[in-house]
Amino acid sequence: MDATVIAQTFDGMKINKRIDIKSISVWIDGVCNHRVNKESLNELISVANNSGQMQIYPNGNIDGFNETPLYTNGQISVRHLEVNGEVVWKR
Repeated sequence: MDATVIAQTFDGMKINKRIDIKSISVWIDGVCNHRVNKESLNELISVANNSGQMQIYPNGNIDGFNETPLYTNGQISVRHLEVNGEVVWKR
C-alpha cells in the first residue's frame, strides 16, 4: 500500500503520540496479522466501528478489538487514524 498510515494516540497518562502503523491484527480468512493494505485497513476500521476503539502497541501493530484491557500489555488507545494525512477513523 502506497500510503502513510498513522495512529494519533494517548496513553494512561494522557500523553499524545503519533505512531506509524506497521501491521494490522484483524482476522481475515483465518489469519490475524497482516501487512498494511486496503483490505486489512478496511477490516480494521470495520472492527473498530463495532468495538468503539482501536489500540496500538509501540512497535506499530494495531488492532480494533476490545477483549484486551488497555495499558496491561503495552497497548495505547488510538484517538484517530490517518491515511495520507486524512482522518479515516475517530474515536
